[in-house]
Amino acid sequence: MMNLDPNLLKTLISVAESKSFQEAARRLGISQPAVSFQLRQLEACVPMPLFYLSGKRKVLTHYGQSLFETAKRQMDALGKSLEDLDRYYADPAKMTLRIGGRLEVLGYVSDRITFPGRLEFIQTSSGDAVRKLLAHELDIAISYQLPDSADLMAKKLFQSSSYIVAHKNLLHRKKLNLDLAKNPAFLKESPAIVYQRSGHILQDWIRHCGLSLTDLNIRYIVEDWRLVKDLVDRGSGYALVPEYVSGFGSDIVRLELPAGALPRYTFHALFERGLKKIKAFQEVLEFRGFV
Repeated sequence: MMNLDPNLLKTLISVAESKSFQEAARRLGISQPAVSFQLRQLEACVPMPLFYLSGKRKVLTHYGQSLFETAKRQMDALGKSLEDLDRYYADPAKMTLRIGGRLEVLGYVSDRITFPGRLEFIQTSSGDAVRKLLAHELDIAISYQLPDSADLMAKKLFQSSSYIVAHKNLLHRKKLNLDLAKNPAFLKESPAIVYQRSGHILQDWIRHCGLSLTDLNIRYIVEDWRLVKDLVDRGSGYALVPEYVSGFGSDIVRLELPAGALPRYTFHALFERGLKKIKAFQEVLEFRGFV
């Protein structure tokens, strides 16, 4: 938008949204002659007329309507930005802290984060959480990805181990120990549930055991950890899951697998440096209760 006095644009917006100049003057808290004077000032700064006469009534020209719509969008955007700014400096009890990350990760950390105001958890992938943080759509992103940005700080939250999980009926009274988890017969003959087509966690483990995905009795390939959990709870097969996938039923047996065989993902809370300077956020950004 050209460099125009915001107060003059505010007058134009009020006139365009009112039934008369008199109503616009009441809304602005000024006199009707002052409204007319400000519109003449604005019209002197723009290349085309803002109004034409329809009988005795002034009506916006096509240009005037376009200028009003453009100014309205800009003013609304400014108002939203100022509201967001006020949110940061308001009473903590009235504030909302927006935290984004994978659904299962948010569930894993939600009980450990305390904040006097409202906590809003926003489901998103690790990569999108970082992008939303940089776009100021989140206050905190929880991710195992560490972006190369001097504007962001990273606080280590937890390191995710991997577990093999199975319904006790699938074990046929055998104990789920490391020997069984590495047993080729058990891995090949028991139905397997794979997360995503790549099966990255399961594939790393069976490679460690001297097998490949094609050796397995793969019953399901799913794209959602919630569905993996549901299938395991129903006894449909065993699965390998990260530590943050929790909440299995009482009949499910879990065994942590050795870290040397599988990579561990370290999850961090990422936030802008400026957030640390705001008193209301300082305590929550310590993330006490995490490693």
